[in-house]
This record gives sequence, structure tokens and C-alpha cells, in this order.
Amino acid sequence: LIGWVYVQNGMSEASEYAFRVTLLEFTELMLFLLVAMTYINAMEERRVFDALRSWMLRKGFNYRTLFWLTGSLAFILSPIADNLTTALLMCAVVTKVAEGDRRYINLACINIVVAANAGGAFSPFGDITTLMVWQAGMVEFQEFFILFFPALVNFLIPA
Repeated sequence: LIGWVYVQNGMSEASEYAFRVTLLEFTELMLFLLVAMTYINAMEERRVFDALRSWMLRKGFNYRTLFWLTGSLAFILSPIADNLTTALLMCAVVTKVAEGDRRYINLACINIVVAANAGGAFSPFGDITTLMVWQAGMVEFQEFFILFFPALVNFLIPA
């Protein structure tokens, strides 16, 4: 509707420019997400997460160790693999390892979501928002790493 109003008022060039810029931004974002999900799907296809779950079961970790281990893994993986994807995969691992203990699964998944969001904050690839800020040229790639320690604190204190 906004584009139509612009065209009606003789400002079709501005409307076309805004459309192209917006389409390009969304296309860049979607291509990144496609690559990230392809990467995760390749890991899933190669049963990396099944191997992780199996390793955790064999080790017989208690719930406290599992809580910290899955949270730490989510914090480490999310800057590379996107925080949403990381949280979904790590929660699936916890659900299988602690099968049937709903209270623990809920607490561990909350921890994983917090860890994944905190971990995603110090990387351009960790979150949709950081990706958009980086793509817009508002922050240089290496400037994100300044946020590592605040992100770590934002995971450790709630955990």
C-alpha cells in the first residue's frame, strides 16, 4: 500500500529503491538461514547429535552435570549455528537423555535457550538481529567479540 501511494504521488523511483533494498536485505537473511539450516541438517544426517546423546547416556551424567554440559554446548554452538537452531537441537538431546522427567527437561531447556541466546549475541551469525546489524554495516565483524564476556555472564548468572 505504501508503494502504491508513492507511485500515485509521482515518487515511483523512491518506492522502487525502497523495495529493492528491502528485498535484498531479506534475501541475504534468508540465504544465511538456509546455509545455517543446511549445515545443521548435514550434522543431523550424519547423526552427530545422536552420537552426542549416546555419549551422554553412556557416561551416565547426573542431571547437574547434564544441565551445565548442555548449556555450555548451546553457548558454544549458537554463535556458529544460530541460536534458535542450537536451542532446538540441544533441547531434543536433553529430552532424549532425561526422558520422562518433565520438571528437569523444562529447567534444562530454559537453561539451553538462555545459553543459546547469550552465545548468539557475540557473533554476527548467532542471531537474526546480530546478522541484520552486521549486514547493514553498523558493526564490524570483530566488534561483536567484545560482547563475549558480557554474554558469558548473561548465561552463567541465570544458570
